[in-house]
Amino acid sequence: MKHITVNDIKQVGAIATHYDTNKLTIAMNEAMFELRGVFGIYMPYVQRSLDAEVFDLANNVDDSETLNTLLLNGGYFTTSTGRILIIDGFKKAISYIIYSRYVIINNTQDTANGLVRQQNDFSVPTPLKDVKSIAEFYANTGRQMCKDLIEVMKDRPDAFDFIEPCKPHQNNDNLSNR
Repeated sequence: MKHITVNDIKQVGAIATHYDTNKLTIAMNEAMFELRGVFGIYMPYVQRSLDAEVFDLANNVDDSETLNTLLLNGGYFTTSTGRILIIDGFKKAISYIIYSRYVIINNTQDTANGLVRQQNDFSVPTPLKDVKSIAEFYANTGRQMCKDLIEVMKDRPDAFDFIEPCKPHQNNDNLSNR
């Protein structure tokens, strides 16, 4: 995910200066599993846009660069019905989901004696119930942002015609022959 950085995640929630990079990497990987369920058939585009330095939509879309930038970074989008949507973009939406995973993972520490809650003499740990509640808030926020992005993608099916399930069937008889 070349386009999502630690700074993107820090804009979502508090991450210590000396954060555990392994835990953040695990949180990113876990978030990608959840995103497959959220984005469904659009996941190949999402994955491609997050990994690519430069990416293009279908050649028949004149404003593909604008749409790519909008989906990645967020902004205003006018639907085909004239409704104006304010979307946050893949980076922010996915950062929320990554942060929700990080909150849960960062609450524990692996030791030789097993998994323990992080604690020192000068702090009182947050109850697990509260940690889960905080994580769920961030996850739900990220999921809602993803739904807004899907609405934009559904409004412009011509831009995503390289995704096979989005192509309309030319002949419905072919479906009955399977």
